Formats: sequence, C-alpha cells, structure tokens
Amino acid sequence: MRKKYLRILKIIIYILNQKEVTTKELSEKFNVSIRTIQRDLHEIENLGISLEREIDGTVRILENNQLHLKGLNLNLEEKKILLLMMNLSEKYLYDLFTDTINEVKIKFINSLEPQMKELNKKRSTLYRFLKQRHENIKLWIVNSIERAILEQRKIKIRYNHPKKGEEEYELSPYLFLFSKNHWYLFALESKKNFEGLFRLSRIKKVIYLNDKFKPPKDLEEKINSIWETQYSTRRYTIKIKFSKEVAQLIKDTARHPSQIIQELENGEILYTVKVSGYKEILYWILSWGKDAELIEPKWMREKIKEEIYKMQKKYNNNL
Repeated sequence: MRKKYLRILKIIIYILNQKEVTTKELSEKFNVSIRTIQRDLHEIENLGISLEREIDGTVRILENNQLHLKGLNLNLEEKKILLLMMNLSEKYLYDLFTDTINEVKIKFINSLEPQMKELNKKRSTLYRFLKQRHENIKLWIVNSIERAILEQRKIKIRYNHPKKGEEEYELSPYLFLFSKNHWYLFALESKKNFEGLFRLSRIKKVIYLNDKFKPPKDLEEKINSIWETQYSTRRYTIKIKFSKEVAQLIKDTARHPSQIIQELENGEILYTVKVSGYKEILYWILSWGKDAELIEPKWMREKIKEEIYKMQKKYNNNL
C-alpha cells in the first residue's frame, strides 16, 4: 500500500513538471501496466485533484482545479452568442450538470461589462422551451459512465426497466444521446449482444469492469440511422405519402439525415427515409392521422391497418 501511494505522489509531481503526459508514458516511466496507471489516476481524482483526460490517453492537471481558456478574446457579438448558448444549455444539460451550469454562467456574467450584463438579462427571456421536462439524473452516474467511455472500459449497470423492473446489463458504452426530451446512453449489451439506448434517469448503479472494448468503426452511421429513441441492427426503407395540407410542414423540418422529399403533381409529397427499427416511426406516421399514408414496406402498412382497426374498435364501444 505504501509503495502504491508513493508511486501516486511521484505521478502527481511528474505530471505537474511535464504539464502534459500520456498513460503509455506513465506506464513506461513507473514500470506498471496502463490499467494500473488508470487506477492511480482515479485515486488522484478522489484526492480532489482535477484531471483533464482525453480519449488518446493524454493527461493534464488543471491549474487551481480550473480549466483556463487560453487566448479567449471575444468580441461583442461572440459574447452574445456564448451567453445565448449558456441560456439554451440550461434546457438541454440542466438534468446532467445543474450546479456546474449555474456556477459557470454566474462566473461568466460577473466577468462582463455592465451593459453586457443588462443585455443578457433581456436576451435570456427571449428564447424558451415549452413544457420542458426534467429528470432525476445523478451526476455521479454521468461522470462514471463518461470516464468508462473515455477509457473504453466495460461497465455493469443496474437499470429500472419500465416493463421488466430492475435488471442488470453489461455494457460497452459508446456515447450520450439526447432525444425526445430525454438523455440516453447508446451502448452494446455484451451478454445479450444487442445495441440500444438506455435512459440515464433509469440507471441506478454503475460498476467498472476490467474488460476493454473498441467503439465500432461505423458508430456515426449507426447514430444517423436512429429515428428518435429506437435502434436496431436492421435498416428499413420507409415511404410515406403526405397530403398537400401538411406537405409544407414536413418540408419545413429536416427530421433525419437520410430523408428524401419528392413533390407530387397534386401538391402531395412522398417522404422517403432509411431508419433502424420501425416502431417509433410507425407511431409518428399515425400521429399525422388522415394526412399521412404509409406506402412501403407492405408488411408495415399491414401493422398500421391493425392499429387503426384496434383504435376504431375501441372508439366504437359505447361509453
């Protein structure tokens, strides 16, 4: 134990002297494995020393536990944009970094000239999210998963499944995704061998495993195939015809990277998209009522017919 903490002390001094090192460099310098170095770095963080760790293994100690933005010389318009980004980030990141976002915003606003402070007060009320939802997400859960992603280390999580109750999953965590007002972890489940989205608010425990993983080379392609919150290894080419009454509403918004919109002679449009999974988009089509008609695939068209029949049957029943 004494040997371990003596090594940790030497690592701290070495990083301070070198300013920037890699885990490989530390491993060779102190004649231990990279895994041991990663455990030592975690111990250093537990001592209250803030480290900046990058995915390539680079490590730095943050001076005075603060990240300094070197050469940051913002003009008036750039300050406006940064303030606006902070105001909007409260809506997207509030559940993850509540206290930190507030602290950063206060520090930045306090550093501004009086006129910029006053301008921010006015601008911050001009951009709103209607009925913004908030979830109970634990910051230590997010930080633990983030560390596992950066170290490419597998984890075990305890998860409150909405239908199955409490379950355990062994994951290779890829990244965080925000969709439909919720934060998700996109990951590979090792035991059952499936990739999916796990809502962060449902993760109750994170345990680090010794096994490592490599993110898939086609990760960006996988992300771009997701429609809202469903992921599947199967890809579906879906064609939907929208009425002229809603055609402009569909054209106004880019909903998916793969979407193709073809204008038809009668003012209708044909909307084509290639997605993974089909359930989320099926319910999206139904949400447009009579103004949307699924053209292909045929089997999915049958599923929509079944769903409409069940709805009709329910509404035909006398109350």
